Amino acid sequence: DHNTGTYFFVQVISEIIETARSHDFTDVIFVSENRGKPDGLIVSHLAFGPTAYFQLLNVVTRHEIQTKKEMGKMSEQYPHLIFEHFTTQMGKRVMNILKHIIPAPKLDAKRIVTFSNESDYISFRNHVYDKGEGGPKSIELKEIGPQFEVRLYQVKLGTLEQDEAEVEWVLRPYMNTAKKRQFLGE
Repeated sequence: DHNTGTYFFVQVISEIIETARSHDFTDVIFVSENRGKPDGLIVSHLAFGPTAYFQLLNVVTRHEIQTKKEMGKMSEQYPHLIFEHFTTQMGKRVMNILKHIIPAPKLDAKRIVTFSNESDYISFRNHVYDKGEGGPKSIELKEIGPQFEVRLYQVKLGTLEQDEAEVEWVLRPYMNTAKKRQFLGE
């Protein structure tokens, strides 16, 4: 029965959010998939919101980038963050949502996460860097994955389980009629 399945899903989401709140989590991230391929990303900021809904595109896992030997271990350092082209009010809002899901790094951290907006598609890239062989100002970047793009389609003011939460922004098909209009950056 579809209604029973929907009720169960809503109940499980509510329990996850409540457990996260009771353990002082700052955010909960849900990834949805279709036939084994990730296709959606939801970021819900606790305790009261907002919640951002993204379409997930062009996912490349760490293991698809390089061999395990070339890639090495995944750094557990919190990364420095780079945001490019988040210039509109909604762009700044999305940047704020994304920057709060990753804790602040130590100054000597050698890991970088980049969120780069191009025509409202946000590319996520994960790198480590080290001193290069070209002298003291030379650095070498090594992509450690994963990599993907996300496209924002909705922001709600509440948390995920709050069906009654006010919609702050939603992407509508007719919004695309102005071909040059971009919502996150100019």
